[in-house]
Amino acid sequence: MDERRPALTRRASLRGWRAFIATALPVGFLAIFFAYPVASVIARGLDGRGRINPADVLGHATTWRVVWFTLWQAGVSTCRLTEGCSFRKKVD
Repeated sequence: MDERRPALTRRASLRGWRAFIATALPVGFLAIFFAYPVASVIARGLDGRGRINPADVLGHATTWRVVWFTLWQAGVSTCRLTEGCSFRKKVD
């Protein structure tokens, strides 16, 4: 037994539970109020009856137009933010 350290008590074990609760509460909150609603919206969006059938969704031209616009917009925004792309001529 190490004489320089205090003996393990009930108080030390309570710290573990406090840490668990301090972690579980935010994770539970996010699961209930963020993850579940997002998953529900995605499931309903893929199929109106709540069944996920990606083949039907990916077969629509509208889906690919939305995907193209999203990727294009993200690329342009990234270039403009990082100044990696120049759409205007620089004036000396």
